[in-house]
Amino acid sequence: MNHDHANHAARCCGAHAATAAAPTPVSARDPVCGMRVDPATARFSAEHDGQRWYFCNARCRERFLADPARHAVGATPDSARDPVCGMRVDPATASFSAEHDGQRWYFCNARCRERFLADPARYTGAAPAPAAPLPAGTLYTCPMHPEIEQVGPGSCPKCGMALEPKDFSAGEDDGELRAVRRKSLVAAAFALPLLLVAMLPHLGLWHPSPALARALRVAELVLSAPLVLWAGVDYYRRGWLGLRNRSPNMYTLIGTGVIVAFGYSLVAMFAPGWFPPAMRDAHGTVGVYFEAAGVIVALALLGEWLELRARGKTSAALRRLLDLAPPLAHRLDAA
Repeated sequence: MNHDHANHAARCCGAHAATAAAPTPVSARDPVCGMRVDPATARFSAEHDGQRWYFCNARCRERFLADPARHAVGATPDSARDPVCGMRVDPATASFSAEHDGQRWYFCNARCRERFLADPARYTGAAPAPAAPLPAGTLYTCPMHPEIEQVGPGSCPKCGMALEPKDFSAGEDDGELRAVRRKSLVAAAFALPLLLVAMLPHLGLWHPSPALARALRVAELVLSAPLVLWAGVDYYRRGWLGLRNRSPNMYTLIGTGVIVAFGYSLVAMFAPGWFPPAMRDAHGTVGVYFEAAGVIVALALLGEWLELRARGKTSAALRRLLDLAPPLAHRLDAA
């Protein structure tokens, strides 16, 4: 009897020892909300189908226990996701891991770990550093007219769009994006008060005196001048290139509209007597369109910024797909 009791105790203690020796994963994912939790400090957990699941709060645990099959489908307890390829790995058995910024990351193979260590910010979602300039001699082309090629960045002589590297896998030149973003923010700082100054008298809330109306026109001129004479200069150049190549484009239309509106407003402001009496109001002034010229430039810059950002994200996504391809392939001939 004593011998059997000793054997039973040994087996029982051995089982408990094996259970205690089982490795505890560094992190797990709540199967309900997807939040990462630390199994060592998690207050809420539950066992289902022989596996232990961890939760960030009691509510998630209750929802899991109410319908375990619903939340367990497609999830792996005590699992992590390879930040490079997206494959799920088990932290307890993963052979490859690395620590970055106080957090441990797990990988399915050594290649994914090498890519992660080469550029952690790219895979962790941190703000990336500005892209390094591409090597000299890089060919650029137009996404709308691929027959247009030149060395270095520039604008397409046909449509006026910003050229992009022909070989997008070589890297990304975000100089144009940063320049347009900076110019767009400056333009917005002038366009918003310009629009406010120009539109307030037309809302019917107040009627400025003739002296105040003249002061508001001067304010419109001051606010619109940087937009027309600085922010929109590149559009005039692109529009002129289109005309010179007998291919008028969107920038030809933008440049023509802005120059005509601004020039007309200058003449109307400083030489109202040149206009027929039917175009002058009771105070002898002629309507101006400074706000139209300035706001058109600001909106065009905003649209170009959004376009360049979308194109950059598309190129980055394609490069990531190419990075997933193995660097070396072996051909196996049939015996």
